[in-house]
Amino acid sequence: MKDSIWNKRIPTLLGLTMISIGIIVTSVLVQTGVITIGQAAPAENPENVRITNVTATSFTVSYTTQAQVLGSLSYGTTSDFSSIGFDDRDQKNQDAQPYTLHYITVKNLKPSTQYFFSVTSGTDTYLHNGEPFQVTTGPVISQEPPTQAPASGKIVLPDGMAPKEVIIYLSSTGTQTLSALSINGSYILPLNSLRTENFSSYALLQKDQKITGLAIGKTQTSTIVLLASQTNPVPAITLSQNYDFTYQTTPIASPSAQTNFPSFTATISNITPEILTPKNAQGFSDTQPVFKGTAQPGEDVQIIVQSDPEYKTTVTANASGTWSYRPPQDLAPGEHTITIITRDASGIVKRIMRPFTVYAAGNQVAQSATPSATPKPTIPIATTIPTAVPTIAIPTPTTILPSPTLPFMTPTPALSVPRTKGGEPEAPGSTSTMILGFAAIITTSFGVFLFLLAKRNTSV
Repeated sequence: MKDSIWNKRIPTLLGLTMISIGIIVTSVLVQTGVITIGQAAPAENPENVRITNVTATSFTVSYTTQAQVLGSLSYGTTSDFSSIGFDDRDQKNQDAQPYTLHYITVKNLKPSTQYFFSVTSGTDTYLHNGEPFQVTTGPVISQEPPTQAPASGKIVLPDGMAPKEVIIYLSSTGTQTLSALSINGSYILPLNSLRTENFSSYALLQKDQKITGLAIGKTQTSTIVLLASQTNPVPAITLSQNYDFTYQTTPIASPSAQTNFPSFTATISNITPEILTPKNAQGFSDTQPVFKGTAQPGEDVQIIVQSDPEYKTTVTANASGTWSYRPPQDLAPGEHTITIITRDASGIVKRIMRPFTVYAAGNQVAQSATPSATPKPTIPIATTIPTAVPTIAIPTPTTILPSPTLPFMTPTPALSVPRTKGGEPEAPGSTSTMILGFAAIITTSFGVFLFLLAKRNTSV
């Protein structure tokens, strides 16, 4: 009897032990980033990014997201992005709110100047194909604007109610694209400010000239074709229906009503923490060398310069994901080490070390003698830039290149990168991580088998 009890207990205890081991191994893999739970939320990805309303001193960026999230732009005349632009509604109310339709106008820009920007959506930063979006403002136009009546009209939902928010786009052959944000279904677009496609002069529309339009709501869209003589007012639009007013006023679904409003694609910023300067074992004749590197935009970077004395400080990566630091005093000649500690796009803490040498005065070594390293291009993304903004200061504006709307792309979520003991990333699927994963699965499965076998013996 006693032997029978122990024969049943031993498999049960062994099974429970193996299940526990399997759970512990799995937990360790999750915590170290080998097994990643969750990715960047696709609902935050900026979709249909369009640049419109380009003038000599401003431009507008609009896009949509599946979920209601905070949105902003980081922009500047370089990829360092020295300014931040907020949604037009937030600028007016001085309070940042989440939206699904985002509409950001950047003002007070310089004429004929190239600007760079990234889109911050939710908690991530996004770029265009891994590079900042670009836009060039138009020149100052000395001629008087034409006396063209504005395009105005009203948009309703299929149930006859006014939509809470709609973005309307209008364009014609050889012209830029104008846009407006409506919060009650009514809209006005000043056609007397319409510029040519290269923004160099005002565009004068002929009465029989065709204009194409696009209206985007939260879940529905409408395309419109009409003549310049039909813009004041534009016949009423029911969102979700397509219209060609050049030959009839009833909704149609024919290809003739389809408009061409291409859009930019946003890709998430995914900058890898890295030390760019010094390169490995680089020598400096400057006793106060400038250290540089990359990290997630807005992320704190702890810097430790192991010297005598040792220097410790924390800097914050700028909007383009770069950081720099210069020791406050001269470093003694000899070998030193710089260490940075920061989080990557997956939230994993990365520690990176790099040795370097400071030469004594008069002992200069050509920098080319050190092995060169090619830094990775600056990012999404964001992909991450400014997060929530409690209160907002109205930003300094920007403008874009002669393309009223841009090519469409699908954002790519950030990938998690597991770490090895030395702090260097270990590729997912490497031999060690696969062995650990299989070991956890086999151990847990065998433990469950023993436990169930013991339970079956007990019932018998």
